[in-house]
Amino acid sequence: METIFYNENNPIEPIFYGSKRLVVNDKSYILWFESYKLMCVEEERMSDFKSGEQIAYIPSHADRDINHPDVELGFVMYTVEDTVFCRYWSKYSKGELRTKANSEGAPREMIVRHVSHSQEEVDAMIRKIDAENELAAVEYEDEDWEVDYYERSV
Repeated sequence: METIFYNENNPIEPIFYGSKRLVVNDKSYILWFESYKLMCVEEERMSDFKSGEQIAYIPSHADRDINHPDVELGFVMYTVEDTVFCRYWSKYSKGELRTKANSEGAPREMIVRHVSHSQEEVDAMIRKIDAENELAAVEYEDEDWEVDYYERSV
């Protein structure tokens, strides 16, 4: 995404479709364009996504439509710079995750806050994920496992 630092000598050139980041006085905004027309301005808040916060991932081809069939509903696990790492609910199995093995990273500008499940269900799922991760970490502390794995993979 292009970043624009606003000043009077640097006009904002619209783009046909998509987004630009605008920085004004150390505040960052996302500008959404469609057919060269400014459709939406939202203040960019990278650091305010918290673990357990419910979200929707809206792919760029969905035109910011929360009801688009490709929208993924889920919750935040953590953030790293401009990337929000999330787990997404299955569209086919109620109460189950689509992403079982790990979190998936998505650009901040494609994530919006959206409540789709009870917060209790989200909190319970995070506790389950944390417990599974802790168990996996204990299982792989054995140094012999690392040697055996390395020998098998060579």
